[in-house]
Amino acid sequence: MLEILIGAVAFASFGFLLVVVRQQQRRLLDLQARVTTPNLSRSSSQTNLGDVDSLFQFHAPLTDSSLRSITLVGAGLGDPDLLTVGALKALQAADVVVADRLITPAILELCQGRVYVAKKFCGRANQAQEEIYDECITAAKQGLKVVRLKGGDPFVFGRGGEEVKRFRQHGFDVTLIPGISSSIAGPACGGIPLTVRGVADSFVVATAHGKNDTEARLPVFVPHRTVVLLMGVSQLPQLARKLSNPKHGFPGDIPVGIVERASRADQRVTKTHLDQVAMVAKAKGIAAPAVIIIGDVVTCLDED
Repeated sequence: MLEILIGAVAFASFGFLLVVVRQQQRRLLDLQARVTTPNLSRSSSQTNLGDVDSLFQFHAPLTDSSLRSITLVGAGLGDPDLLTVGALKALQAADVVVADRLITPAILELCQGRVYVAKKFCGRANQAQEEIYDECITAAKQGLKVVRLKGGDPFVFGRGGEEVKRFRQHGFDVTLIPGISSSIAGPACGGIPLTVRGVADSFVVATAHGKNDTEARLPVFVPHRTVVLLMGVSQLPQLARKLSNPKHGFPGDIPVGIVERASRADQRVTKTHLDQVAMVAKAKGIAAPAVIIIGDVVTCLDED
């Protein structure tokens, strides 16, 4: 009787072990499928395969909705010639393009599908952002190819990271196509290098507009360093005062360059000094989109 009991226990233990092994085999097959599935947000070479928990946390569950994706595309400065090849292909293949308000008509004309332009104006930025999410997610749930088109590079002060998080919350994978950032290419279009040996050996890019209209954290003055400010022309008087105070330490006679509508036919470049920039900007009617450059590089290529 004891031998029969021992045999029954052994048989049951073997059966349980077989079930566990088969479950592990299914998990490994599922893991392999996730790693080799194309168009993931990051390549399998960047995934730590030893950290299985982080892998399953990073990717959305393989539901019907997550098999579709939203493509986040950087439109660059505005000149269609400065679009990347990947961006052009995405625009021409999209069923729906949800674009920022400042995207130029010349780029929107390249789109083959329906185009929705965000109504993002001063005072309704958050409401407009929610409308953007609704347009993208509604179209993606219908199985349409959706491109979210943003100026410059989406990950450089463009809310790109916030949008990726929102789309993932709804089960959609996000494919990123970077764009040329105005923080670097804008000054170049205006003939202003960001680094020149002996003049500036580093540069910093900052936003002049904090989240939810809060005060932005501005950089302090460092000799031989160029400062690039985005989204700041509407508050140049306040910026000039803050940068000139002892906390930030910028000298009043440091050169300032402003490049409006970089790369476009109506591009305009204005050069002055920090203690004069507010007055000059008002007199010339300087307006967005524009990039502000502060440092000796602004005038280093000017002819004597």
